[in-house]
Amino acid sequence: MRLIKTIFLLFLLTILPSVIFSQTDSRLNGSWVFIEDGMELEFVFRNGAYDSIIDGTPVERGVYTTSDNTLTLNSTHGHGDFYNGLFEFTRFESRWYSTNEIVHTLTPFFLDMGLSREQVEDFVKEVISESESQSFTYMIDVNTLILSHPADRSMLVLTKRPG
Repeated sequence: MRLIKTIFLLFLLTILPSVIFSQTDSRLNGSWVFIEDGMELEFVFRNGAYDSIIDGTPVERGVYTTSDNTLTLNSTHGHGDFYNGLFEFTRFESRWYSTNEIVHTLTPFFLDMGLSREQVEDFVKEVISESESQSFTYMIDVNTLILSHPADRSMLVLTKRPG
């Protein structure tokens, strides 16, 4: 019983501060859309959780925080429909997959293509690390959300979808 109490206390000391002190900007709540060349990118923000969608296909799900006009997205799941379209094969079911499930499903596909296990692991690590956490400088002006990526100086202007 003492061990369970100790583990619970350690859990509270490590997890609770991030929950209590994490912030979200409520102005982000809702659906934000970017349309270019017939492609629609949508972010749906809900009090610290988000989904990204491309042309109606769910892509990514995760959590976000905001601080000093910085929006940090932390991906937790990818959707099977997106990966099926991306790699043009149907090994994924139409559901959300954790990062580990994505790696487990993609690895045999790349090995079958003739890549070595080391090449597959390097590729998967790179793809996963790029999608796990991204930070943007953001600005909201009524129904416009501007995301700027400091690393590559790109900018994305999204419009709030009514409703």
